[in-house]
Amino acid sequence: MCAAVALFSCLDTTAKYLNTRMETLEIVWARYTGAFVLAFIVSNPVSRPGLLRTSRPGLQIVRSTLLLASTILGFFALKYLRLDQTMTILFSTPFFVAVLSGPFLGEWVGWRRWTAIAVGFVGVLVVIRPASAASTRRRSSP
Repeated sequence: MCAAVALFSCLDTTAKYLNTRMETLEIVWARYTGAFVLAFIVSNPVSRPGLLRTSRPGLQIVRSTLLLASTILGFFALKYLRLDQTMTILFSTPFFVAVLSGPFLGEWVGWRRWTAIAVGFVGVLVVIRPASAASTRRRSSP
């Protein structure tokens, strides 16, 4: 888990750096090409052809499309926002998953979890707000 978090941090930092020198779609293309090559080597579909079969290809396509859109939008956000702001927004994802789990999955969240979600979301807002307040103060001062 620690290695995964460290690698994702390196991925986002690299994307932030490359966004100043390349187009965002080129960066996304490089990420997914590298991921495809790595997955192809690890899964080796030549010797294990059943590994890549799915019983619900439509859902796999929808999931892949949503992941691609999420990556593109995340890398565009890295181009225009600071890294800490982008990561804070990204870390708010579990709160939205909990909120939408009831309507989409029928897994309703109890009041204790709603309280934890509210506290966590306030924490996300606290982290995002000081940066925007500081930039507002700088603009308004003569």
